[in-house]
Parts: sequence; structure tokens; C-alpha cells
Amino acid sequence: MFGSVSFSILTLLCLTSCIGSSSSIQKVPLERRIIDTEQQTSSIVSLKIEDTRDQIISHFDKSPFGKFGRLLVYSRKTGDVPNDFVLDTYSSLNKELKDYLALPVTQRQDDVYLKNLDDTYWSSEYFSKGEPVKFQCAFLIHLEPQGDGKTKIEVLEHQPIVNLGKAYMFGRHGWDYYYDIRPVEPTVSDRAELLKQILALLAGK
Repeated sequence: MFGSVSFSILTLLCLTSCIGSSSSIQKVPLERRIIDTEQQTSSIVSLKIEDTRDQIISHFDKSPFGKFGRLLVYSRKTGDVPNDFVLDTYSSLNKELKDYLALPVTQRQDDVYLKNLDDTYWSSEYFSKGEPVKFQCAFLIHLEPQGDGKTKIEVLEHQPIVNLGKAYMFGRHGWDYYYDIRPVEPTVSDRAELLKQILALLAGK
């Protein structure tokens, strides 16, 4: 597994080496389409928090390649989740993540982090010139005990980005072709889809 230092390096490589100047990037239009704003991104299950966490870890530790690529699992219990500095990097568009980071560390100690290290993109809520653009993110699974042996599960996104392909722009090495990669707001549909997967696995489906 990769530690917080590795996540920090990956973050900087992705969001500084690949992105051109913001003035050039803004010339390419980007549109977000949310089909259903009422999709569920959190839920309460009738399982203890330890059982919920362990089942999620066990499943994604052996998960096959799917829409989100092969998600690798990291746990706060083993110290593999990125530290708060890394989580907060490029999070200005992510209110849910900001709220999460304001929670005491003790309320986040059972959380799980899912990261795609295969550079897999998928179609999501973002479009450019009428066509879907490539999107990717990591996921934070926040777990909170609710009493009576129940647990609240909330799915958050970390560093959601879109890749609009290469464009001629001014970047770190002057004028050249760079990948037009932009931080964006977290999606609703992808968080809802991952939550459905988690609820299904916890229900034994």
C-alpha cells in the first residue's frame, strides 16, 4: 500500500505537471449535467461500525475492474489514508470534503479511502461541446456509529477532475500541448452509484 507521502507526490504530479495555464483552459467550455439531485449519497445500515468497515475493506481488497477501475482500499486503522493536508489540496470546490475535514479526527478513525491507481477515467456528469468528458476521483467512505448497532455510511469524493485531452496552451515549459485537466465539483451520480454497491455487498447481494 502507498502512504500519505506517495499520495502527495501523485497529487502534485497530476495537478501541476499536466495542467496548463488557467487563462488558456477557460477557453474550452465545460458543462455539468445532474440528472437527479435527490440521489442518495449516504445511508444507515444495521451493522456495527467495525463490521461495516471490515466488510468494505474485504470486498474492495479483492474487487474486480469496474466502472471506477480497480479501486484499491486504504484504511485509517492502518494509517494509509492521505493526511488532511493532502485531502485538502485542491478542495476549494468540494464543500462536503471541507465539512468532513472540520470533524474531529476521532470521528474519522474508521473511514476507508478508495483510490484508482490505474489512471482510469469514466463518463460522469461533465460535458464539453455536447460530449461527455473523461472524469475520475478517489472516494472517501465516512462511517459514523448511530447507536443500537447501526452505522451511517457517507460517500465523499477526493480530487474530482476532468480530462479534456491535449490543448495548445502556456504551461510550465512554455507554449506547448498539455493535458487540459481541471479540478471540478464532486458528482452526485458517482457517489450514489458507489453507495449502492456498498449497500448491496453489505446485504450479501
